[in-house]
Amino acid sequence: MTPLRCPVTVNLSRSTTYRSVCQVNAKRKGSRMNHHGQRTAEPTPDDTAAALTSAIADRDWQTAISLIENSWVTLLLDDPQLLRVAAEAIPESELSEHPTLLAGRKLFTHWGSTNTSGLIELPSDPEELRALGETPKARDALSVGAVRMIMQRATGEFRRAADIARTQTPLVSSASESQPDTLGAPLAIVRFQRGITYQLSGSFTEATSELQQAYRAARAAGLTQLARDAALESALGRAVAGDILQARRRLGQAPAGLSGRSVGSVAQALVALERLDPPDAGAVLDDIGEPEDRDEMWSFVVYARAQYALAIGQPFLGLAHLTRGVAANADTCRPGGIAYSLLTASEIDLRLAGGEGNKAIEIADSVIGDDPWTVVAAARANLFARRPTVALALCHRVDWFQSAQPRPHLEALLVQAAAHEALGETDSADTRWVSACTLIEQTGLLRPLALVPTRLVRTLSERTGVSTSGVAEFLAAATPSVFPTDVPVVRLTDREQAILRELARGEPLRKIAEKQFVSINTVKTQLRSMYQKVGGHSREEAVAIARKLGLLQLS
Repeated sequence: MTPLRCPVTVNLSRSTTYRSVCQVNAKRKGSRMNHHGQRTAEPTPDDTAAALTSAIADRDWQTAISLIENSWVTLLLDDPQLLRVAAEAIPESELSEHPTLLAGRKLFTHWGSTNTSGLIELPSDPEELRALGETPKARDALSVGAVRMIMQRATGEFRRAADIARTQTPLVSSASESQPDTLGAPLAIVRFQRGITYQLSGSFTEATSELQQAYRAARAAGLTQLARDAALESALGRAVAGDILQARRRLGQAPAGLSGRSVGSVAQALVALERLDPPDAGAVLDDIGEPEDRDEMWSFVVYARAQYALAIGQPFLGLAHLTRGVAANADTCRPGGIAYSLLTASEIDLRLAGGEGNKAIEIADSVIGDDPWTVVAAARANLFARRPTVALALCHRVDWFQSAQPRPHLEALLVQAAAHEALGETDSADTRWVSACTLIEQTGLLRPLALVPTRLVRTLSERTGVSTSGVAEFLAAATPSVFPTDVPVVRLTDREQAILRELARGEPLRKIAEKQFVSINTVKTQLRSMYQKVGGHSREEAVAIARKLGLLQLS
């Protein structure tokens, strides 16, 4: 089976695909049959590495290919740099009869590229794919399909990668049905990678299904490590999407006694935040540390840190983590992937929590489409900017029942309840509250209650007589609201904005009047209006407040 991650660019601590297959190989260790039918000692990793090094030096490509095909897992774990050197050294022309090895070579040598020329072409017709899944060529087809999918992931094309995964579903399903014993381990690995692909594209429902199948297939094949990782990946997806009860169950599927890695730890941190236990979440995040360079799951770590910063009332700490993370991974943080959605929504919330209403609204106004994460964050910003009608219109962009993502759905219900309450539409507010309570009971979500004023939660609970044990726990914990009661949003005219810029440069009024082609008295009138809006009483105070509100950056 071809390696499905490039170990030089992806955190090996998460590459359980390789360790899992190694478990299968380990069952065969101890001895092997030679071509005379005699049992011989299994070569050690050092023997294999030395033999491969020698074969490369001698340009003995067939021996090198044989060594890699027989020992790629050992090589990948013990000497990934040698494996990469070998993959790059073997001429592509030598691999025409080895499609799986060719796919692995592409993954090594073209990481960060979508160039898959030279790989075997897979049928596009679903029936042809199903037929292929029943043949001995299914193993190569699964490897090639997985490499095509992962190479799209490596360039940040998560939506395209998910589309490729969907196109290959007939092949995977057919191979699972017709060759479960022969292809058990490869199928578990491919399903695991498909689950990650769906997760990174934000398709959490598909990810959950695929990862659960990967978990079952891995257990059936004896791949303990892969089964554990599939459970942890699934736990992460459910924790982010907002099904906390399911996230806890998935965490429980991970075998005890195996040390956690960042995927499971991020899930644990998000679950702790839902338990209204920020100290526990902080301790877990401290253990994780910063994401490694180009770790595919970097955005989930940054998202968890942002949510933790909101929970402890330190939004600028969250912004610092977010800024660093996006700067280091800009090529994979783009529309169509969950990184862009989660972190855009997080920035809106962090700006809002930090009192930067203008900056939050600027980002909110740039939100287009019906992505549930960014839409609900934009709606919340408009709610706190005292634009309840705009908040309601934004919430109506999304078909919440089709999105199947409980967290943004619950957040939208609470925004709608607050917006209707602000407009005096108490019946509509009560209806949304009842729906929100149902979702809280089903999922175990609590933290979204802190994203609206606590007094609103208490008012709706008392007025409707509808509550849940979770709502009662939230109110008893006296969890503070994430956002200030009054988030200032200042809207200056173009002329006032121009005068503000000149003030920040230290220009005198006479010079400002000349630049604007108006009288000094007109400038003074506009200055008084601007002072009143920002709440300043002098040039220095007005400029300082404007900087804090983000007004000068907006220019």
